[in-house]
Amino acid sequence: AFDNDEQLITSNLKEEFIDAFKYLMGMGQVLGISYKDLVQVFESKSEVVTQKYFQDKALESLKNVEIVVFDIDGVINNYPDCYLDWVFEIYGLRFTNMTDIKTKLSTQKYEEIKEAYRTSGAKQNQPINKDIIEVMRTIKNDGGSIVLYTARAVNRYKRIYSDTLKWLQKNKIPFDAIFWSDFQKEDIYKLGFKIKFIVEDDSRNAAFLNHEGYKVFLVDKDHNKDYTHPLCTRVYDPKIILTGEKA
Repeated sequence: AFDNDEQLITSNLKEEFIDAFKYLMGMGQVLGISYKDLVQVFESKSEVVTQKYFQDKALESLKNVEIVVFDIDGVINNYPDCYLDWVFEIYGLRFTNMTDIKTKLSTQKYEEIKEAYRTSGAKQNQPINKDIIEVMRTIKNDGGSIVLYTARAVNRYKRIYSDTLKWLQKNKIPFDAIFWSDFQKEDIYKLGFKIKFIVEDDSRNAAFLNHEGYKVFLVDKDHNKDYTHPLCTRVYDPKIILTGEKA
């Protein structure tokens, strides 16, 4: 790209750039990456980078206000039903709950199906819990700040980040930031947030959070029926999250 006098020759620079680009495109063909894949992943990655940029700024300001935290899977969506329905649709195998599928499948087969689910893009189209989202919108309209909390395996499966963003955008789910426990390798309570309460469906997480002194609204599910704690309110009707009254 330079002549003997070390001056930049723009036309040479363009040639070198195209050579490098064609090399990368050739590698993409070898790896089975199509032009459609290139466009889709480029756009998805751009959305992720943009969201991370604005989120970094938001997280700093959120440390100065009181926030509420909503888990994604099992609270905002209907997991594990959406996963079990996908397994039936794709594999023709019907299971009643997560214990059922883990018991009846070999570990290898279970992991194979779970990986296929995570890489399929199905997380873009999960059913939503409309009543929970209405509660979230009320909180936002009243000036509240919402952080989403999830243990989704975003480190191992990079597309989960963009799939989640697309799902949030499509369903107009209000939030200020997303806390990825798998990505950040940190417990949310250690980040210095002033947490008003957390909405959760996993009794193990609820027990841990209650032990740390946090108020939890536990969405009523078959897998958490046995859990009780003075700082935990069981949610049969999402409106109780707004009133804060005991069910």
